[in-house]
Amino acid sequence: MERRGFLGLTAGFSISGFGGCLTGRGPSGGEDEPEDAGEQDTNPGRDPDEENETEVPTYDCPRIGHLEVYVAPDVPAEKPVLDAEKDGLTDSKYLSDALTAASEAYEPGMEDEIAPSERTDPDNRLAGIDSEELAASDNVTEKLEYGEPTYVEYEDATYLLVYVESVC
Repeated sequence: MERRGFLGLTAGFSISGFGGCLTGRGPSGGEDEPEDAGEQDTNPGRDPDEENETEVPTYDCPRIGHLEVYVAPDVPAEKPVLDAEKDGLTDSKYLSDALTAASEAYEPGMEDEIAPSERTDPDNRLAGIDSEELAASDNVTEKLEYGEPTYVEYEDATYLLVYVESVC
């Protein structure tokens, strides 16, 4: 057999042999996918008439309160400074414990070594409390503005307190 004849014959078999693959026909000659493939429901628990709505996930876990205490290098002019005892912050077990721990860690003059831009740097944290009970304490959330620095005078030093919560 000539080389050209062999190549032509091989090419012909290849095209006809793989023709079904190239046309989307299956081995039985039918389509690989059912006719109404676009109509298939990929989420069988969903009502097909509903619009595409995003559901907000719910978590079965507790809120955790996070209270962090820093020494305040300065106090912005627009921010008030609370007195821990007169303003009732020491009435809360959590606030009192955090301020006491911060006072014990505080060394006079350490606020002079902290740049205002680094006031809430983790390395400058003097005390912190993380607990479910803290998140459930109305006294804490009434005294502190959520996520915002609160300046507090306690035992001759000014501290910056930040309260936030997390879920899961």
